[in-house]
Amino acid sequence: MPFMQRRFYSPNSDAGTPPSAQPPAQAPDPQAGFESLLSRNANDAQRVAWLLYQENHGYREETRQLREQVQKAQVQAQQLQGQLPADGSTVLNGEHASAWTRYQELGTPDEIAELRRSHAALQRGQLLGEAARAHGYKASVLSTLAGETLTLELRPNADNNGQTAYVVTGENQATPLPEYAQAHWADFLPALADKPAAVAFPRQTAGGKQPNVDPIQAELNRRYQSK
Repeated sequence: MPFMQRRFYSPNSDAGTPPSAQPPAQAPDPQAGFESLLSRNANDAQRVAWLLYQENHGYREETRQLREQVQKAQVQAQQLQGQLPADGSTVLNGEHASAWTRYQELGTPDEIAELRRSHAALQRGQLLGEAARAHGYKASVLSTLAGETLTLELRPNADNNGQTAYVVTGENQATPLPEYAQAHWADFLPALADKPAAVAFPRQTAGGKQPNVDPIQAELNRRYQSK
């Protein structure tokens, strides 16, 4: 608001005297003030009326400007109110907002959680498969015995020839998988082995038919037995 330079000519003020030089305000006496104002202006009522009009006009102009400022402030407040986030919402800056947009493109939170579970299951299945191949185990049986809680870790052998699976049971506590299986899954080792040991059966002839006999060897056997 532009600064308005004007004088105060109210009946209770000293015309022409700056407000800062006036004595402390006391209980106003309108009649005494008006008579004092007339006296200071040579009892010229028209001049006093003009001075009071100018002062009133200045007040009205100041009030109008203040009203405009209040209206502008109200409009700005309404605009800002519309930009404020709702209760319980979160305001994201540019970088976080961009990341949130990319997250939304991946799907809903439930879909993302399901994708993470599927990815973890695939990773564990791959680990169990490699551990089974490293020790000649059946991957399906090893997966059943290991469940979802057994922590496995593959480490290269000292000679860099193949890998060994370890069962991690605590900090700096790792047991080779074969030793762990022998200690905890002894009853399941035959099913765990990918290629069980072959069982030898006596050779048998088909349909009870006697095996072919070499006649020369039979004659020699007979002669030596007779002697």
